[in-house]
Amino acid sequence: MMELIPYQPKLTQAQFLADLLERFPAVAADVLEEEGLIHLQVSAWARYANTCLAHGQLEEVARIIEYFQHTVEQVDSTTENALYVSFLEHLEFSGESENAKQARQLLAPQYLEIWHQLRAWLGLA
Repeated sequence: MMELIPYQPKLTQAQFLADLLERFPAVAADVLEEEGLIHLQVSAWARYANTCLAHGQLEEVARIIEYFQHTVEQVDSTTENALYVSFLEHLEFSGESENAKQARQLLAPQYLEIWHQLRAWLGLA
């Protein structure tokens, strides 16, 4: 009889948050303020990304997107859901501004498609 091995994420929620704060210390206060509420913690990171985009800090936006794409499939299911629903969905990459166009180009095709679907579902597409 085959023994089933339970799925273990590469990053626990605590490990993800510790790594996030180490890489993006600018969001530490906002993330820690929402301790235990992963969706609110991740949405604080989305607000930071949107602020960077609004100020034309595209290198930082690129770092944020790269980290999202690298970690989203390496975390537990609750954190993964938060990353889609409270981060990706809330990125303000719409519009025809040069910053928004460049930001959309940073997303890998599969995440750009998910972003479009999430925004359409919210009526923001």
